[in-house]
Amino acid sequence: MVSRLTFAYFACQPRSFMQPTDFTKLPADQQLDTLYFAGDILANRYEGDNIFLLYNLRDFYVELRYDAFTNQLNHVSAFRDTNQLEPYLPYLVD
Repeated sequence: MVSRLTFAYFACQPRSFMQPTDFTKLPADQQLDTLYFAGDILANRYEGDNIFLLYNLRDFYVELRYDAFTNQLNHVSAFRDTNQLEPYLPYLVD
C-alpha cells in the first residue's frame, strides 16, 4: 500500500516537487517502486562485477548499481549533472 501511495503522491505533484536528495532519502523499496511506476529506463551498462541502470525521473536522473552475481542493490545515486551521463553515452546514441 505504501508504494501505491508514494506513486500517487509523486504523480500528482508539480514537476519540481521531488529533488534528488528527497529521492535518495526514501526507503529502498519506495525508491524502486517510484522508478518502476514513474521513471523511464534510459540505459544499462556493465562494469566489472556491477550492473548499472540509468533512469530518468522527471527532471533528474537515478543510477542503480547492482552486484552482477548476487543481484543485490549496492548503491543509489540521484543527480541532475549531465556530466555524470558520460559512461552511458555509447548506449544512448543511435
